[in-house]
Amino acid sequence: MVSEDGQEFYRELKDTWTLAGCSLFVLGWVLPWLSKGKAGNVLYGRLQSTLDLIRHETASGCRQLSEQKEAMLNQHLEADSALMDHLRFLSGQDISGLYVREDPYLAKPLKGLRPESILTGEQAQSRNQVASDLTAWLDGFAGDITICVDSFYDKDMFHTLIDRRLRFKRVPDLADHSGGLQLHHALDDARALRIGCLAELM
Repeated sequence: MVSEDGQEFYRELKDTWTLAGCSLFVLGWVLPWLSKGKAGNVLYGRLQSTLDLIRHETASGCRQLSEQKEAMLNQHLEADSALMDHLRFLSGQDISGLYVREDPYLAKPLKGLRPESILTGEQAQSRNQVASDLTAWLDGFAGDITICVDSFYDKDMFHTLIDRRLRFKRVPDLADHSGGLQLHHALDDARALRIGCLAELM
């Protein structure tokens, strides 16, 4: 979360999810940015070119995978029959709704990998600690608080942490990721939404 005056709140939950319960999109485009990119190093160490393939297949039509990475992926596909089999498997699926637990090619390389072995640093905390820290952060603001979101899914996620009556306002997708902000990183997404909303008000 980022306040209008630029104060920030960021945590990574380490006890509310499993890799098996993540969609392939989350595996490819969300988890790698966690713990300042260290989570991505762990995942790439386990999955290697399979992670590139997943990212390529779940890119949602955006040019998120560089041409260099795409060329490397094509080379891997030609040399790795298992990876080619995985591509055939993915091609027959609704990728947007596919979960890690439904992908048999991921079972072996990801076996035993848990959130606490991916997330590092002081921002990786238990749900109870995050709830306590978030409550304290919000208590630092005077007056009524309105939380702007670009999806009411964010509101639902907020209420899984703390049951606090706050006003939520859904705003259009005004996020401005220019200036090096990373798409699909929660804090950078919040920064980008703040930038876009403030620009809209001017």
